[in-house]
Amino acid sequence: MTLEAQAIHNFSQIRILMILMLPQQKVIRGFSVVSADEIIKKFNLKRLPEEGGFYAETYRSSEKIPKTALPSRYDNDKSFGTAIYYLLTPDTCSALHRLPTDEIFHFYLGDPVIMLQLLPDGRSKKVTMGHDVEAGQQLQVIVPRGVWQGSFLKEGGNFALLGTTMAPGFDFSDYETSDRKNLIERYSEHKELIIELTAQHARDSEVALAFTLTEWPMNRCDLA
Repeated sequence: MTLEAQAIHNFSQIRILMILMLPQQKVIRGFSVVSADEIIKKFNLKRLPEEGGFYAETYRSSEKIPKTALPSRYDNDKSFGTAIYYLLTPDTCSALHRLPTDEIFHFYLGDPVIMLQLLPDGRSKKVTMGHDVEAGQQLQVIVPRGVWQGSFLKEGGNFALLGTTMAPGFDFSDYETSDRKNLIERYSEHKELIIELTAQHARDSEVALAFTLTEWPMNRCDLA
């Protein structure tokens, strides 16, 4: 490689690093983003029923797998695969829920997202999605089928644009709403976070008795 070519190569590498170091919410391939509202408008996102946040389905396969060829946990024919954009903001969350299919999350743009996973065997883990891979943030996260999952924007963030893919594809009959009381009893070490990630309709009166009105934690899902 000539010195000129090496210089050009080095400059390109530095330019890439500089772009990666810019605040992630500022650039989408030349489109200047100043708010979550612009992301919503640009990608035509809509509010996601029950779960919270904003979404747009970007792909659904034209072919389907017949119910007879699927495991018994599926009640109907399923698309081969689906994909969506998914947006979280400071006043929204992905309420705790579970699905009968593995779901793969892809982090595209914005601020870090914290995900709580509650596993069927009683174990649990928290994962941070984001661009800072050196700090342990993940660009891709897999949620196995049957795992309770809920996510929210890390404090101080403005928005996060994610994507998810599923195969067989998602439909709304797959979505199972969490039971706040049962989850707290089984995963008591995450009591406060479970309360925060439980949608308003799942609020349980027996759990509420444990808090005064002034002690009741702010629930992002109640604001969605």
